Amino acid sequence: MTTTMQSRLVLVLAIFLALAASAYLVRGIQFASSERGSFDLSTRGLEYRLYSVGVYPNQIIASNALPGEMLPNSVYPPYAFPMLAPVFAWEPTVPAALIFGLLTFAALWAIGVMGYLDLRFLGWQAGILGAMSGLAIAHNSSAVAFGQFSIISMGLVVAQMLCLRRGQVLAAGLCWALAMIKPQIGLAFALPFLVDRNWRGLALGLGILAVLSAWACTQTHVSPLAVLDYWLRFAELDFISAGDSQGSSAGGVLAVSGLDPRAAVSISLVAAMALTIWIWRRGGGQSPMILLALCAILGRVFMPHRAYDNIMLFPALIALLAITLQRRSAACYAVAAVFGASVWLPMTSLVRSAWLEAALLWFWLVAAVFLITQPPGLHGNRRLH
Repeated sequence: MTTTMQSRLVLVLAIFLALAASAYLVRGIQFASSERGSFDLSTRGLEYRLYSVGVYPNQIIASNALPGEMLPNSVYPPYAFPMLAPVFAWEPTVPAALIFGLLTFAALWAIGVMGYLDLRFLGWQAGILGAMSGLAIAHNSSAVAFGQFSIISMGLVVAQMLCLRRGQVLAAGLCWALAMIKPQIGLAFALPFLVDRNWRGLALGLGILAVLSAWACTQTHVSPLAVLDYWLRFAELDFISAGDSQGSSAGGVLAVSGLDPRAAVSISLVAAMALTIWIWRRGGGQSPMILLALCAILGRVFMPHRAYDNIMLFPALIALLAITLQRRSAACYAVAAVFGASVWLPMTSLVRSAWLEAALLWFWLVAAVFLITQPPGLHGNRRLH
């Protein structure tokens, strides 16, 4: 394929993705505005209001609930409750949905900027494609519709990476800590700190999470050990295999197959830790673009997720596009096309099948192997400072 023809096709794809992104976001906003919309955001609001009056939002953990009071069993860690203040503390003067929407669109803007910056060296058409690729992920509409913090968390991960590129290690640590409002997204992106030995940034991020956790436990009069004991022994993990398609993670697939959910999550997390250590040991000479892609795939496959978290695969999408536009081989085009289809099309909404979920997980792992086996020098190789 000639350079001119490829540039034209890239521009056509970018325009198509811009239209798709607009349609997905409009659909998400429409659903969020309906009676059934923003369910998760409303739940977070209830949990924050309980926290703000000194009650831990968990029926088993709370030590000071009113007699007979039924509490939600929050799936969020304790440090997340203080983080919710910027969204909910202004109510009823400023609706939480408005602040959530502004933060979500700010995150989408950051994701678009990073996509443009990472692909613009291949031409302005590729830069536009990079900007649109994350915005056009189909299940962004679900994150907006239900009031999920997935996009906001990924926007903070993007801010973390941009700070690392500029050598602003402490600012990166702060952004990572905030991205941990959804730990199943943020946790995987601690790996760049480890690979490049940016200990100060990681230490600051962990310190912020520890202080916020201690603050939340103090405010609600519960012991941090009680919270830990709940998650280790009592937490219901059936949600990993729930939903229309079931099992949108490795643990979920194991649970759908009949394994106890707690055992399924344990096996999945052990596998994630083993792969993390392996990437850490060999990642010293890895391109940052490839490293981020591996973090994204590792986190998406092995941490508990629903499809509205697919935005975290954005770095893998960018890496595959960069390699494909440089190498122009049939294998690259095939892998990039299938990977793009897996996130740009609402497959799991159109086909309700645990088998489809499992197939997507396996393909994403294949894409990770494909990225690892790429020879150096074919893609952005600027190291994180």
